[in-house]
Amino acid sequence: MPTQHDRTVPPTSGSPQRGLAATTFAALRRHRGTLAGAAVRIVGLCGLVGLLMTAAVFALAWPCFTRMRNQRIWYQQIEDPYLHDHTDLTRVALGALPFFLLLLCIGSAALQRVLAGGRSGLSRALERRRGVGGGVPRDCDRCSPCTRCAA
Repeated sequence: MPTQHDRTVPPTSGSPQRGLAATTFAALRRHRGTLAGAAVRIVGLCGLVGLLMTAAVFALAWPCFTRMRNQRIWYQQIEDPYLHDHTDLTRVALGALPFFLLLLCIGSAALQRVLAGGRSGLSRALERRRGVGGGVPRDCDRCSPCTRCAA
C-alpha cells in the first residue's frame, strides 16, 4: 500500500495565509500588556496559595516535630543514641503532595488558558472592566485585520 501524504487545501481567497508561528507572535505582540499582566497575576496567586499550603502543612505537622524534639531530649538525658523515626514526617509529606500537584496543575492550566486564548477569556473580561473594546465585533478577536475595525 503506497504512503499517502496529507495535502493542504489552497486558500480560497487570493491573499496568502499567515503561518501558525506568525499568527501566534502577532497575537503576543498586540496583547502583550494584557497577557503579561494576567500571567503575573496567575503566577503570583499560585505562589501565594503554595506558600499558604506550606504554612498549613507545617502547622499540621508541628506536633510531630515537637514529639521528635522531646524524644531527642529524653534519649540525651538517658545517654542513649537517638535514631529518629521519620515515618510520621514521610506520611505528612506524602499526604500534602497531591495538594501541591493539584495546585501546580490548576496554575499551569490557568496560565495556558490565558496565554493560548489571546483576547478571549480573562483578557476580554479585563477589557470590559476597564471599558476598552466594548464595541469590537467578535470576529476581530482573531489577530488578523478585518474591514470593520481596521485593526
